[in-house]
Amino acid sequence: MKKTKAEKETLRAEKETLAESKARAKKEQKKLKSLIILLSICSFVTSILPLIIALAVHWNEYVKTRVDGVKLATGGVIVVILFIFKALGRLKMPARRIVPYVVALVICWLLSSVLNDLVFLLALACLGELLDMFAIQIVLKRKREKYQTMKQANAMTDEVESRFKRILKEFLGNGSSGSKGSSGSKGSSGSNGSSGSKEGTSSSTERGNDR
Repeated sequence: MKKTKAEKETLRAEKETLAESKARAKKEQKKLKSLIILLSICSFVTSILPLIIALAVHWNEYVKTRVDGVKLATGGVIVVILFIFKALGRLKMPARRIVPYVVALVICWLLSSVLNDLVFLLALACLGELLDMFAIQIVLKRKREKYQTMKQANAMTDEVESRFKRILKEFLGNGSSGSKGSSGSKGSSGSNGSSGSKEGTSSSTERGNDR
């Protein structure tokens, strides 16, 4: 009985340790996810920052009429959306090859007021991409891989914890049923003994009366 009690205490202690390690891993996973989101935002800002600076400096030259301003703003929104998808790693080539040409044509028409400085703006875009590639993307890739590994490890920990709880429940249930069974057997044996003694006493009394 003492051994069974010690085993129960050991299982409970292991359960608490597993729960603490799981909570610690979940907390680290949340921190890593927040860091990945922050790095993705920095990646987007780094990629587009040189273009924003150039457009801000030459804004009066590019926007001479209201129509030029609307076209430039619309094209800028499209470019920003493309940069956001690129920063999130979701910018993929479409199945139809005509789609990139149509998108490029629309962007060139919308940004026609800046085509004279296209070489300069493309150089700034390349500069932003290089800064993003060497300053952020390397770190971001490592953090994403670590996050995926941690996510898989936490899933395995959840599965192990569920199995451990089931085993602990079965073990405690068997222990309680065993104790109930032993007490029941003791009670039945005691009752059988008392009834046997009563029968022996009554039979001896009857024999004495016959004599």
